[in-house]
Amino acid sequence: MDKTKKRRIQILAASVFWLGVWQAAAVAIGQEVFLVSPVQAIGTLVELLPQAEFWQRIGFSAGRILLGFGLGVVCSAALAVAAEICPAAEILIAPVLQLVKATPVASFIILALVLPAGFWWFALGGALIAAGVWLLRC
Repeated sequence: MDKTKKRRIQILAASVFWLGVWQAAAVAIGQEVFLVSPVQAIGTLVELLPQAEFWQRIGFSAGRILLGFGLGVVCSAALAVAAEICPAAEILIAPVLQLVKATPVASFIILALVLPAGFWWFALGGALIAAGVWLLRC
């Protein structure tokens, strides 16, 4: 058996194993609100795929993600250029950057979940959240 075929079989076996674990956990919990089974998840996906509204929502979400990513790249590049050109800008940006780097990413996720969605979209703008996350990974 060649190496590629063996690798594909291993990946398939691992996938089947984890689907089995997922199914067993869903059956053990017994409440779809907490953990839906893979069979039901695939069934719902099959129902949603032909619906135009499903694809519109996917497109809208993808657009927001790309907008946030793009804004993060532009803001990061602008701040990097400013810090490189002007030593005063680097000195001004450094404490804020250190504060952001020291803050655990999980705290931003918790804030995003706890604060009402209206706060994020109207007070900050949805793209600024993604820009902040992009700055965190620098």
